[in-house]
Amino acid sequence: MSRKKGFLHLLDIMLTKHADGRSVREISDYISSSGLGDPDGGPDERTIRRYINQFVRLDDQVKLLDAPFAWSRCEEYGLPWEAGAYIVG
Repeated sequence: MSRKKGFLHLLDIMLTKHADGRSVREISDYISSSGLGDPDGGPDERTIRRYINQFVRLDDQVKLLDAPFAWSRCEEYGLPWEAGAYIVG
């Protein structure tokens, strides 16, 4: 039986802080001090590390789906320039 993914709602915060160069401990401290985690103090550093590692191992095309829209990458997305206005708007 697989583990329950109880902290997916914090994944965006974990990945953003990681991209900003924060360590796993700093991310854990931020989540705990801001009250975003469980009342019991979760997620722990091991959980944060596992979530980040799972994202890092993803294929680059999958990661691109999670990135902010960039006009300069329309060709990479496989979109005509005209579609960009529809997506952003």
